[in-house]
Amino acid sequence: MNKIRFENRVAVITGAAQGLGREYARLLAARGAVVIVNDIAIDKDGKPLAVELVNEIIQSGGKAMANTDNIACKEGIDSLIKAVEDSCGRVDIFIHNAGIIRDKPFLDIEDSDWYDVMSVHLNGAYHLSKKIIPLMQKNDYGRIVMITSSIGMYGLGNHVGYAAAKMGVYGLVQALKFELEGTGIKCNLVSPLAATGQTSYALHVGLHKQLDAELVAPMAVYLCSEECNSNGRTFVAGGGYFSSVGIFEGEGVFISRKNLSIEAVSNKINEISDLSKSMHISSTGQSGKKIFRKIFRGKRN
Repeated sequence: MNKIRFENRVAVITGAAQGLGREYARLLAARGAVVIVNDIAIDKDGKPLAVELVNEIIQSGGKAMANTDNIACKEGIDSLIKAVEDSCGRVDIFIHNAGIIRDKPFLDIEDSDWYDVMSVHLNGAYHLSKKIIPLMQKNDYGRIVMITSSIGMYGLGNHVGYAAAKMGVYGLVQALKFELEGTGIKCNLVSPLAATGQTSYALHVGLHKQLDAELVAPMAVYLCSEECNSNGRTFVAGGGYFSSVGIFEGEGVFISRKNLSIEAVSNKINEISDLSKSMHISSTGQSGKKIFRKIFRGKRN
C-alpha cells in the first residue's frame, strides 16, 4: 500500500494547538502538509499554544504557521483567511475542530452561553466554509472535515447548547454535500471519542490512555486525503474503533383519510415506532420517495 502523503497541500485547522486538533496538525505535518495552526489558547505564562506547536512541528522537519485569530467572530475569520492567502495563496484542507462547552442544565443556561457555543461550533463552520470553499474551487480540489459529536446525535443532559450546535454542523454538511457534488471538493464529519481537556473529567481515569486523541487522528486525516472519495458521511473514531453513522427510518404505517384520527395514531403507535425493518436514508429525496410509495400503495389496498 502506498503511503498517503500531503506534499504541496495547505491545511487550515481550527482549535489545533491542543487535544484532538493538535494530533490532526501533527499527523498532517508529518505527512508533508503545510499546516496553519489556529488556536486562541495560551499557556500559564501567557504564551500562545499555537506557537509552541508550530515550533515543535518545524523542529521535526515539518512546515507550519501559527495563527491566533478568534474564529468565533467574523472579523477573526477574515483575518485568518487573509493570513493564509498572503502566506500560502491556497487552502486544500480544512478541519473545523475548534469548540467550547458550557455544560449546564437547560434552565440554567444563560443566553450568552448558548450564543458563545453556537459562535464557535456552528457559526464558525458556516463563516469559515463560506471563505474557504471559493479558495478550493479555484483548484477544483478540497477536503473539509467537520467535527460532530455523539452528544448531538444521541443527546446528553446538561449539554443542550453543545448538542444543538453539533447537530447543526451535521445538518450543514448533509446539505452542503449536494452543492459539492460533481466537484473535486469533499466534505465529511468525524464524531470523535477521546480523553481531552474538555472531556477527560467525564471519563473514568482508567479509560484515558485507551482513548488517546492520537488514536482518532488517522480517520480525520484520511478524510483529508486524495484517496478519500466519501462525501457527506459521518464516521465515529475513538480508541482504535471506527464505524459509520447513518439515519434510519422505520417501515412506516399508512392510515387512510377516512380512518385517520388521534385514536388511530394511538392504536398504531407501536407499529409507527418500530425500527426492526428500518432502512438507511441518505437524502431528503430518498425519504420523500419512501413516504410517497407507502402512501400510494396504501391507497391502492
